[in-house]
Amino acid sequence: MQPSRHRRSSISVAGAAILLAGCQAGSLPFSGPSEIERTFVNAAQTWDLNRDNVVTCDEWKEYLSTSFREMDSDGDGTLSKDEFTKLAKQDHLFKEANYAFFAPKVDGKLTLAEMTGKPNPAFKRLDSNGDCRLVTDEFVRQTAAKKGEEIDWLARQEGSKNAGR
Repeated sequence: MQPSRHRRSSISVAGAAILLAGCQAGSLPFSGPSEIERTFVNAAQTWDLNRDNVVTCDEWKEYLSTSFREMDSDGDGTLSKDEFTKLAKQDHLFKEANYAFFAPKVDGKLTLAEMTGKPNPAFKRLDSNGDCRLVTDEFVRQTAAKKGEEIDWLARQEGSKNAGR
């Protein structure tokens, strides 16, 4: 006995709804990074200001602060859209993470607090334990390959955590 046409279409509609619900952006366990996430992740090593192969939230904020101060040509403590455009010409990251990415309001003035207060997509994507330190297998392999040496990154991370106590 074959199911009625009505029952088959109900099953098909229900199955499609379940599939679509599971395919919403960001809900897939293997969903790829967005373009902005890729840009931030690719730039992360440039924020390692003390060159210890661990990028911290503090280093990211210092990187932003330095970039901000260098571009604040009139010294008013804000970046105009023109000043931000100069920053974007100097650093590709700020082409992708443009003025609108950082500016919560449209008054033409961007403060350092607004920039540093914006969550960094690299940390959101890679910092799985939430300790504000980027030391992932991908980041480590990329760094070690460039240096041509093998380093026990997890032990090094644990050592630097213990040193701060």
